[in-house]
Amino acid sequence: MEIRQPAGLDDFRAAIDAHNRAWRVGYRGIVSADVIDAQVRPTEEEYLEELDEDVAAEPGPFLVAETDDGDVVGFVRARYTGTSAFVAGLGGEIRDLYVDPAHWREGVGSALLASAVEWLPDMIDGISVAVLVDNERARSFLEANDLVFEETTDIDLAGDPHEHAVYRIGFED
Repeated sequence: MEIRQPAGLDDFRAAIDAHNRAWRVGYRGIVSADVIDAQVRPTEEEYLEELDEDVAAEPGPFLVAETDDGDVVGFVRARYTGTSAFVAGLGGEIRDLYVDPAHWREGVGSALLASAVEWLPDMIDGISVAVLVDNERARSFLEANDLVFEETTDIDLAGDPHEHAVYRIGFED
């Protein structure tokens, strides 16, 4: 497996396909079908071009995981300025980290997370991420990767507040 920057719109499309499959499988029973439908992202070229422009304009990596067969099966999007209110100090934020459910428990998510953290500038003192409180799979993943639960906060999904657990890991000097 290789973790790398996207090489074009096809990589963005495959990343968004992984995101959509993860939402359809991973959030079933956690949130309503309406919320899931609202989180599914388009894969049309116009949207992918806008995503490419957004990623290029913000500080932080957008990295994809490519299998040995050449398939993009996940992605991570991190940033370190303009982060969410729950990010403390000179922290960064994992904005998105999704892996195609067919590749869960293969180390893809951990490799993406580690690569995003490594990419961040030295001045960043930690990284935060928020996941739905009832998403035990995501919470277990974060804890297995040494992130520590700090607090809960409400984040809007499809027009309604949903309770999220905020996790953080601080970096050593």
